[in-house]
Amino acid sequence: LGSCLRERYTRSGQSQDLEQAIASFQQALTSTPPDSPSLAIYLANLGTSLIDHFTLTGDHQELVQATQYFRQAVECAGPGSANHLAYLNNLGLALRQQYLWEGRLEDLQAAVQCFRQVVTLAPASSPDLTGYLNSLGASLREAYRLTGRPEDLAEAVQVFRQAVQGTAPDSARFPGYLN
Repeated sequence: LGSCLRERYTRSGQSQDLEQAIASFQQALTSTPPDSPSLAIYLANLGTSLIDHFTLTGDHQELVQATQYFRQAVECAGPGSANHLAYLNNLGLALRQQYLWEGRLEDLQAAVQCFRQVVTLAPASSPDLTGYLNSLGASLREAYRLTGRPEDLAEAVQVFRQAVQGTAPDSARFPGYLN
């Protein structure tokens, strides 16, 4: 139910759908035993919906909660899980958003660490690799802007080049990676 409501929200923009999705995900989470193999996906779905709601409301507590849920999803899934990289990437995105909201360097550093792990663990054939590289590059560029460390900027350039080289020129993402 929650996934369908969230999908309907993404199509319609009706906030009540998103709020009902969050309630559904919360109920699924409280109804799930801690050792359930489904726990990680429930945590990630709730985290994603809370990020969406944070974007609507600006309620910082939702961003904090989402980050906690993503951390738990990463821990529950473990490195061997099929969705481990997605959960780790979501955690990185939430931490980067927290940095943008609060300006705390440690959040940005933690995001860079997540993205580095994702890029390192992702198979070269992964269709998501260029997106992961883009997230890492954007976070490194932001780190450079904050600290002025030339190493961060050099690594960002290298990572963005990899994203561009790994993307077909006719891809909708290609212009964004070039920019």
